[in-house]
Amino acid sequence: MQGLGTIPTSGVSVGDGTHVTRYTHTVFAYAPESPDPTVTLVGGIFGSSGSNSYPTSESGNPGAIGETHVNSGFTVNSAIKITGTAVSALRYLRNICNDLIFGETYTVTADVTISANPNGKTVGFVGAGLPATARIDSTGVISHTWTVTKNTNISLFKGKNVACVIDNISVMVTPQEQPRSPKFRINTSPNDATVTTFKTSVTNAADTLINNDAYNGGNDTVAFYVHPLIVNGAKWAVQASGVTVSESSDPLNFLRNFNNNKTDGYINNGSWTASNSYQGTHSNVVKVEINIVGTMPSWNINSILKFVVTPTLTQS
Repeated sequence: MQGLGTIPTSGVSVGDGTHVTRYTHTVFAYAPESPDPTVTLVGGIFGSSGSNSYPTSESGNPGAIGETHVNSGFTVNSAIKITGTAVSALRYLRNICNDLIFGETYTVTADVTISANPNGKTVGFVGAGLPATARIDSTGVISHTWTVTKNTNISLFKGKNVACVIDNISVMVTPQEQPRSPKFRINTSPNDATVTTFKTSVTNAADTLINNDAYNGGNDTVAFYVHPLIVNGAKWAVQASGVTVSESSDPLNFLRNFNNNKTDGYINNGSWTASNSYQGTHSNVVKVEINIVGTMPSWNINSILKFVVTPTLTQS
């Protein structure tokens, strides 16, 4: 033990071993109140730094899927995929998403494969207050959540002499506080509708096999619950058939079978219990389980599930 003062170096020894860096996978579940922005790669404006730009008539038409715009080094493969060829200066694909909302929080994701980067430059996304962490200099996954603080446009950025493929590009609304849907609440609590936690996360070392149990205290899935609420004295009801879950962002395809794992139930002596007996009543609570399978990459990952919930008015 050491009291006040400085430990002398002669009294410190370090054994063999290595420090393992751990990365975080976070799963959000919510009912969106704002629409997702539109990602539009086809018809984007190709340009270089400053005010320079290349017209669509020059060495390729960026509005046509499959054509390469030679001077900018971009090929639009699809509405969510771009191939970048190496050119001798940095390039932008301007305004691939331009209907963001000031103060709203979003997540931008993409799978990036870099085949050449002799100058150690980055590729990724800029604009709308995005930090440098939304760009990477080696093959990996971009998965970054941020709040729009500047302009409302995102551009794709590719550094000098970078050759790459940027696939599965998406931008989606991402809550940072409990959604304000007054008739129901989505959270991680099986027995308490007042809990406002609607995301769960786990940290793992890179290359760790994710086999579900790490996410929920030994259970084999991540679980979210849809609780009905009381609004101005009116009781609402929710049930599994009125809940639809969609995958908004899932880097590396971690999430599985969420629409097959919806179960009606009720809170029985403080514990959620599966039952069809309370369908159509205010006592019914829907459990949604999400299987998670995969190998943890050496990046932090955000996965986002969107819930569409149809509540019904009831006095039961």
